[in-house]
Amino acid sequence: MSEAAYPRPVFDGEVHSLQFLRFAAALMVVVFHAGFAARQYGFLGPAYDGVLNASEIGKSGVHIFFVISGFIMVYATRRSERDWRAAGTFFYRRFARIYPIYWIYCGLYAVFHASVLRPYDLDAGKVMEAVLLIPGSSSAIIGPGWTLSYEVYFYVCFAACIPLGARASLKVLTVSMLAAMLLGGLIEGEGPVSQVLTSTLLIEFLAGVWIAVFVATDRPFPALLPPVALTAGIVGLVAPAIVDVAQIPTVILWGVPSALLVLGLAVQERQQRTPGFVRRLSSLGNASYSLYLLHNLILDGVFVALVAAGTPHRFGWAWTVLAVACCCAVSGYAYRWIEHPLHGALIQSRRLPTRVTAI
Repeated sequence: MSEAAYPRPVFDGEVHSLQFLRFAAALMVVVFHAGFAARQYGFLGPAYDGVLNASEIGKSGVHIFFVISGFIMVYATRRSERDWRAAGTFFYRRFARIYPIYWIYCGLYAVFHASVLRPYDLDAGKVMEAVLLIPGSSSAIIGPGWTLSYEVYFYVCFAACIPLGARASLKVLTVSMLAAMLLGGLIEGEGPVSQVLTSTLLIEFLAGVWIAVFVATDRPFPALLPPVALTAGIVGLVAPAIVDVAQIPTVILWGVPSALLVLGLAVQERQQRTPGFVRRLSSLGNASYSLYLLHNLILDGVFVALVAAGTPHRFGWAWTVLAVACCCAVSGYAYRWIEHPLHGALIQSRRLPTRVTAI
């Protein structure tokens, strides 16, 4: 996490392959939710049950995000100073990245539900908890917001460890999080806050952290490492759609394959073997946060419009594909015209360096 810890830069600014993976993970979540939205609005009947069941692979997109997040926290702070000021700068950057655009999108959801669907039945306290991403309430307005509670907790822990120095910070972070999980398992505490603090999902963040440390060394990597890791990761993600794995914890079911994907792609890019199409399409990852937050709103909007227009339901699969395409297009514009300018303004307002890691 410092120049001494990372002897040389290993990427050219953005990690293109992980940017592309962010988009792919967000799209997986969108496809998963699109199928069930189409079923809810009557566009996909029982004949598509098998397809919908297979689409549950989209749940793994969240776990991929967690691993990428851990990786990027190390990568983005690799040249930072080790003091409280650096910790404050780090947390401000993450605050600027997560909260302001989330608040704007919460407003869009509230207006849409009040005018088109059903208004949210939330008191002022619940709304405040939702916009602050307090565990237990973070999904009250934007459903996928529940994952952001885990992100915020991880950011707080990571920032608190930054002043400890490059060698100690990640070790303390890892030991403290694992200890909290172990303690939570022994005490079996209840409540949403306890659930976040002791969740094994945090192992996925830590996996990303140590993958970043592993990849950023000067050691040579076997040429077969990327294809083997990527193949194993893809097989691991697809397997639940083929065999019954209901009893396997998600940290193993989705977390391990997600970590393998991140490892394979990061090493592949380190070896300068990233496919050209991945580099060309990596910019799609910029809008992944907007896509993740907005897609349920867009899906509802598309299907409500289709129902109002009396669209034939027999072409349900085509309308579902259209809805997914609308999610990608609208989110892309939302990133370009809202999220990106807002984030840039917040960074510049603190006179921080304008070159920021995109992930």
